[in-house]
Amino acid sequence: MPSHNEPELPSKAGNGGSAESSSSSSAQNEPEANQPEHSDSDVQNDGENEDMSDAENEGSDGGEDGDEEVPSSDDDSSDIPMTDSDSDMSDAEVSEEDNNESFEVKPVPLPEEFSELAAGREVDCDDDEVVQAILRAREKNRNHPPAIECEDGVAALSFHPQEDMIAVGTFTGDVVIYKYSDEECELLHTHESHVKAIREIEFSKDGKNIFSASKDKSILMTDVETGKLTNLWDQAHSSPVHSLYVLDQNRFCSGCEEGHVKLWDSRQREPVFSFQVMQDMVTDIISTPQCRHLAVACGGTITSININAKKIQVQSEEYEHDFTCLGLFRMDSKLLAGSSKGSTYMFNWGEFGYHCDEMPGFKQPVSCLLPVTETVAITGWEDGKIRATHLFPNQSLGIVGQHDFAIECLDISNNGTIIASSAAAGGFVKFWNIKYIEETQVIRDNFNKKKKKKKPKLNEHNLPSSQCRNKGEFFADLAGPS
Repeated sequence: MPSHNEPELPSKAGNGGSAESSSSSSAQNEPEANQPEHSDSDVQNDGENEDMSDAENEGSDGGEDGDEEVPSSDDDSSDIPMTDSDSDMSDAEVSEEDNNESFEVKPVPLPEEFSELAAGREVDCDDDEVVQAILRAREKNRNHPPAIECEDGVAALSFHPQEDMIAVGTFTGDVVIYKYSDEECELLHTHESHVKAIREIEFSKDGKNIFSASKDKSILMTDVETGKLTNLWDQAHSSPVHSLYVLDQNRFCSGCEEGHVKLWDSRQREPVFSFQVMQDMVTDIISTPQCRHLAVACGGTITSININAKKIQVQSEEYEHDFTCLGLFRMDSKLLAGSSKGSTYMFNWGEFGYHCDEMPGFKQPVSCLLPVTETVAITGWEDGKIRATHLFPNQSLGIVGQHDFAIECLDISNNGTIIASSAAAGGFVKFWNIKYIEETQVIRDNFNKKKKKKKPKLNEHNLPSSQCRNKGEFFADLAGPS
């Protein structure tokens, strides 16, 4: 008689294992039509074998107590079966996680080590996920235009007097005009103006034309919209032109590397007058809105020229260091001059024989200077930092922004809230929102005449527009609520 003992089948843990085993056995061993029927004793033996097999399976799966229900091996959380209360808590946790996912995550301010990484950059697919998240956070909360990258370098820049436009002069002699917003900077025009590097550019008072001075000794007047050449002074100076200042709609001044200063009228070819104030480079020219006198920084002197009388009125004594930049403050009654020494000097307007105040600075040249209010000046330094200083009283406010190289030029927008800067290398124009400057508080110390006046402390505090954070603020966001 053929053997009717069925092979052992794997069974699942728990009470359901025997039922599945028996049903599977009956389905697999259903007698065929030509097979002899089983006897009652055979059926009884089969049932006993199945009961013994189920008991062995239950014992092996259940351990010592085969009757207890054992959780699956995939559950690593606990050896205790889940109760109804645990299920309710699990549902609550899932619901809380779903609610948290709907909240908007606020970006965390950048630590100092990531500050330069995000400067002037867009999100790149090759960046790490953390870096991409940082860059997107900065883009989302931007309050100033993104940086402009110029392949030909940045030699000069100027804001439009009425519209949100900025002109950039390159080292290849081109004038590139952009329209800017907080989201993007759109290229509008590219004028191939000069054959050599541009030294200075300025918009006309109405913004329709732009003046450009170059190393090729020429000065051009170009239409902003069409790029058509409006006027040309081919050999404006006998040496490369270094400085340019627009007086009004028709008149402008220029200075060269040999100390010559000339006044021009766009309606005629020849200069109105020409003076050689010194034999050094003319670094800056400035005037009051009345356009009666010019103040010229040349070498270690400040020279005043009477425009109407066409003569040199007064010249300061020669300082040991060169003056690099000029700015007007206190309703045009004070002239501030930056120097290659790092100090700045205050002159009364019209009294340029000797300075009335000296303000110490860092031991490096002040490359450019920009008045932003009647009492606050922003200066660019050779170490690549842009600093803000309150003049009355003299107090350093902190760092506005930074570049990797020496600051080359600065300018302020027509609404006074955005400044643009460029460095001697790198090819970037960066924008900084300085709207907070007007709200910056100045600590005024009570001055006692009997006590010696203390030297003002140089403040290296990073202001809100700076890309770097202060050392004391690094762990500020980790502090719990007070």
